[in-house]
Amino acid sequence: AAGVERTVVVPFDRGVAAMSPEAFIGDLAAREGIVHLMVGEDFALGKNRAGDPARLAGIGRDLGFTVETITRIAVGGEEVS
Repeated sequence: AAGVERTVVVPFDRGVAAMSPEAFIGDLAAREGIVHLMVGEDFALGKNRAGDPARLAGIGRDLGFTVETITRIAVGGEEVS
């Protein structure tokens, strides 16, 4: 109903935890054909959470996809992460 066509689950292990944001997103983009990525304003990925939205936007420019940062929302007075 929300328009999601597919969900990709990446098992988290030590190898994934050690990846740089560029390596992780580069691999995912090559496998899945990312065109547009939406992340929350406090989103981070990669080793030491180094891949914040600004860095992801730069990676996206290099790899040919766009990144949209969405603001937090509240449901019933509770912030949704």
